[in-house]
Amino acid sequence: MKIKIRIKDSQRKIPINKKKAAELANQVLKIKGKREAELSILFAGRQRIRTLNKKFRRIDRPTDVLAFSQKAEGKDAGLHPEILGDVVICPQIARGEIYLCLVHGILHLLGYDDSNVKQRSLMEKEQARILRRLARR
Repeated sequence: MKIKIRIKDSQRKIPINKKKAAELANQVLKIKGKREAELSILFAGRQRIRTLNKKFRRIDRPTDVLAFSQKAEGKDAGLHPEILGDVVICPQIARGEIYLCLVHGILHLLGYDDSNVKQRSLMEKEQARILRRLARR
């Protein structure tokens, strides 16, 4: 198995370049040393991401990105380490930062956390490092 990325766009408000999103995800995974990985990316509307945010985070409002790690949260955690999980992005909320949200979501799937100041700082530094590397390509 190599890197496998599934993309679905269930919203109709903002056009999404699925090929560009898949290429970006692939590059991020390679930068992070992943040669075998599987993830899915869903571009969702405001109501769908709000429902997911309420159900899984108990926050009743739409958000820009959610990440659901199979490795850390799934019932079969550890059985298939190459299966990373799902990133859900709401283009209406993310606006011009759709691809930044994608990088952010992938980092969550790889174990990065932003739940406190120290972890958030580490995650933001890694995001910036990845974005700089991608910009040079």
